[in-house]
Formats: sequence, structure tokens, C-alpha cells
Amino acid sequence: MSRFWFVKFFSSVQKKPWYRNFFNDLIEELPRGERLLDVGTGPAKLLQILSREKNMECTGIDTNELMLEEARKELDGDAVALFCVKKDKPFPFEKNSFDHVALCNVLFNLKPETCDHLLEESLRVLKPTGKLFVLTPTGRGGFWKLSKKYFSWQNLSIYIWYAATRGRARAWTEKHYLESYVKEKGLSYTTREVFDGFAILEVIYGK
Repeated sequence: MSRFWFVKFFSSVQKKPWYRNFFNDLIEELPRGERLLDVGTGPAKLLQILSREKNMECTGIDTNELMLEEARKELDGDAVALFCVKKDKPFPFEKNSFDHVALCNVLFNLKPETCDHLLEESLRVLKPTGKLFVLTPTGRGGFWKLSKKYFSWQNLSIYIWYAATRGRARAWTEKHYLESYVKEKGLSYTTREVFDGFAILEVIYGK
């Protein structure tokens, strides 16, 4: 699949009803009117929701300019700032710039050194009172449970998402990467399963 068609496919997936459910627990935890950075924002569906429904001041960054072009089309005038950044380079923001930072569907796909870089930069730009949210598929549950919970003609793309993410997601979940990371850094941390067990929401609290 070419990069162009992947961007179009991923953008279409984010419009499906099931993908909103993937975000719901994170959305509920975020306060109204605060400032959020979404790292690896892709088509920026999360930012569109938060800008419209919670009046949050939203910023998204991604290394893929094609994704950001698609995001700009979808946002259609929403007050969301988008920036293209280079891999493994510092974020273009000052220290303590954001109330909250989100990494959704991102870290489990990356090498440890890139994960650590994104976490360090996210914590750098996060206010001391803020939270870093990491939302990741678990790779658990199976196709039968998936069908019982989410089967509809509008949600057929969930099977592609589950099959494509299952291996790496399960490895991430079983490795407890973030739990080890926060222990090493002396940070506070919570974790819980969301999205009917198909995802995990991990929260790191500011330094």
C-alpha cells in the first residue's frame, strides 16, 4: 500500500463509530478548556473531537506531512495547530508548554530509543501538574469478542486494525515498557484497560 493510500485509509478508519469508542475513556479524563499536545496525531481525529466538544486548545505533531495535509482537510476551520516534526528531534515547544500530552496508537510501533525520545520530549513540554496519556491497543480479546462488541457494516475496519496491531500491541502490553520507564525515572503512573479490554490507557504524571 502506497503512503498516499495508507493515509486515506487511516483517515477513513478514524471516521468510523468504533474509533470514537477507542478514544472515549481518554476524552472523559481530559478537562475542558485546557491545552493539549497530541504526538503522532495522524489525521487529528482526537483533536477535532476535543476542540469541538471540550473547547480545548489543541496542538498536533507528526512526522508525516501527508497525514497532516489530510488532517487539515478534516479539521475544516477548527482552531487546531499542526506541525510537521523530524524523527528523533526536539519538539518545537518551550518547556512546560502544555497541560496534557497524548500519545495514541504510537509507541508500540517504535524502537525503544525512539519511544524514550518521545517520552522525554513529552515530559519536557508537559507542565508539572499535567498528565501524559498513552493509549495503546492490547492485542488481546480475539475476533469473537470483537464481533460481539463492535460488529456492524460501519465497523468492518476494526478487524483490519485488530489484525494489523495485534502482534506488536501484545508484545507492548506484556513487556510493561512504561511501568519500567517510570520506575527508572521516579515518576507516578497508573494503568487500566479500556475499550472493552482491546486497549490500555497508561498515565504518567508530570515531574
